[in-house]
Amino acid sequence: MLALVAAGLAMYAWSTGGFRADLGYTHVSIRNPVRPAILAVLAFVAYVITAGCAQARDDLGAWLRRLARLLTPARLAGTIALAVVVVGTSWNSRVGGGADSYGYVSQADLWLHGSLITPQPFALQVPWPDALRTFVPLGYNPSLDGTGLVPNYSSGFPILMAVAKLFGGHGAMFGVVPLCGGLLIVATFGIGRRLGSDWIGLAAAWLLATSPIFLVMLMHPMSDVPTAAFWTAAVYCLMFDSTGSAFVAGLSAALAILVRPNLAPIAVLLTAWIAVANVRSGVRHRINSAVAFGVGVIPGCLAVAWLNTKFYGSPARSGYGDFGQMFSLANVGANLSHWWQWLAATASPLFLVACLIVALPTAWLWVSNEARCRAMALSLVAVGVAASYVLYIPFDGWWFLRFLLPGMPPVFLALGAVFVRLAAGKPRALWRMAAASAVLFLGVWSSHTAEAREAFVVRATEERYVAVARMVAAATDANSVIISSQHSGSVRLYGGRVTLRYEFLNAEWLDQSIDWLMKHGARPYILLDAWELPQFRQKFGPAGRIGQLDVPLVGAYDRQTFLYDPVSGADNGSWVEIPKAEPLEHCPLPAAPPTLVFRPSPAG
Repeated sequence: MLALVAAGLAMYAWSTGGFRADLGYTHVSIRNPVRPAILAVLAFVAYVITAGCAQARDDLGAWLRRLARLLTPARLAGTIALAVVVVGTSWNSRVGGGADSYGYVSQADLWLHGSLITPQPFALQVPWPDALRTFVPLGYNPSLDGTGLVPNYSSGFPILMAVAKLFGGHGAMFGVVPLCGGLLIVATFGIGRRLGSDWIGLAAAWLLATSPIFLVMLMHPMSDVPTAAFWTAAVYCLMFDSTGSAFVAGLSAALAILVRPNLAPIAVLLTAWIAVANVRSGVRHRINSAVAFGVGVIPGCLAVAWLNTKFYGSPARSGYGDFGQMFSLANVGANLSHWWQWLAATASPLFLVACLIVALPTAWLWVSNEARCRAMALSLVAVGVAASYVLYIPFDGWWFLRFLLPGMPPVFLALGAVFVRLAAGKPRALWRMAAASAVLFLGVWSSHTAEAREAFVVRATEERYVAVARMVAAATDANSVIISSQHSGSVRLYGGRVTLRYEFLNAEWLDQSIDWLMKHGARPYILLDAWELPQFRQKFGPAGRIGQLDVPLVGAYDRQTFLYDPVSGADNGSWVEIPKAEPLEHCPLPAAPPTLVFRPSPAG
């Protein structure tokens, strides 16, 4: 028993970095796996010496058999899914800070308030060009009538967050992504089971749960994990080959489309698969199932078309613009190059091989016609996701692999099938041990890669948005206007201040807009991250002292974010730096919505 406990502690320290527990005046810590590993070896050797080799062999064999009966693939997959929910809930940022997370969190509140158009009456009073757009924070667009703001992002995920908040309070909305992560793992395992082997599902679930891009997105209140979960759940339901399950699959696909509309063509591919490729069923049953699937999908498509028309004027137009502007053959080369580089840096070479395998279901990998038929559905999902995003506007940053997340369960299932196929080689015991060890190692290696990619410090990174917003609220009065970009949403949400986007303000209007705001009782400030300083100076610097930021500092946060006062004269060096704060409360609450009132100018 001592050997087993020590071995478990060594494995834990190696895979997670260990732990430290304070116990009154002392503490217990395990950081280095070497010591518990040595203790495990010594304890095992002592046991063998005292019990004898034969007895030790028999006891070990009996223990392994009992463990095998206890740790079934289904129980292990359930444990992985539960761990995903716990890890996601524990490490989730719980902050609407950046453009995407702010857009989703704030839109969820709009759904609860019953109006998705936020009036901005003050924007109609200012004199500079394109005034309303300058008051639009990240994650939003000007409304069609030119009087307010409308969400930039699709509504499916914010609706789920709104429902969670309605029943569980503000913090509950941040549980949607972890729960969807658990659903994704369970559905992936279920598909593996329907492909003919629980072990395929278990391997795929483990490799997916430990993949860097999944773990990174598990920590953000963003739509990538829910999209992947609902498409994977749809495929799982289709594996049951009944009209009822096809309808449920359609509902899941409808929700996936409402969350991420540009992947709607996958529903067309799956409908064709149901009607044509599902060789197990008769023609009439296949057609009925295809119709049932389509009936389930249609509400999601209609909802997207209605929302796009309401917000943006056309069913074919989204918050990002016309679909034709977002997708182009000219983007293929850049996207393929990026994907190759990012996958090579964050995934194993076997994952790249599996990307090729999943596109071509083979008889070697899928030994039965039924398995090959079902694997074809996985291929269509993976190819559909890749085809959708290979045409999309290229982005720079490995985390944009998140776009491909809905297509990754099929790839991991194909990789799991490869390991299960290899485990059937002879001598079987040796190949099984080798395959299991390889799967376990890949998962641990991937989780270490995720840690190196800062998957588990997301909360500390995102909390700065709340701290900066509260710094702004403390340093300014309620009728202030904060000229910003990166913090244009979070300062509204957590600081209760109106923001003005400097990138949409004409260069020659910076000084004039500040003068106008002051004359009308609105105190302007400038809030910039360190990386924004050169951009701001390049755009506005030629216009004068304010554009060069030769103005007093009101405060700074962690030497990375700076609040300037553009109307107080020369900098006298009296500002106080605010260091990086201690971790904030469990789930920071939003401030009251910002208001802005202009008074008549002194000249009348």
